[in-house]
Amino acid sequence: MRRLVIGLLALVFTPALISCSAVGGENGDEIAEINQPGIYVVPVRIGSQAFVSPPTMVEALLKSGFNAQEIALKAPEIMQALIEHGGARVLIDGNISHAIAVFGDQVYISGISTGVVVVDKV
Repeated sequence: MRRLVIGLLALVFTPALISCSAVGGENGDEIAEINQPGIYVVPVRIGSQAFVSPPTMVEALLKSGFNAQEIALKAPEIMQALIEHGGARVLIDGNISHAIAVFGDQVYISGISTGVVVVDKV
């Protein structure tokens, strides 16, 4: 069952990761394009609004390819996006690299180069 859920989430997240270059507003309207160097966190309404503990978030981000500096800089923004919106996209140098969401008791991170990472929410 877990493999089925992971497969379905990969199907949902992958097109969004590959095709999106614009940042949408809360109603899905396009509000800006981020084509600048750097790392940006964009909240998205997907999954369940939930608190994810810092150790769980760090574990999930490490498993999905983030380095320690990226985690230190962006984990708080990602956690806030999950609390307020249920999901987040991470853009690196103008390209969407990861989609993050909470479904039930698990954090799902789909990355272009890392695939889907699932970590139990603690």
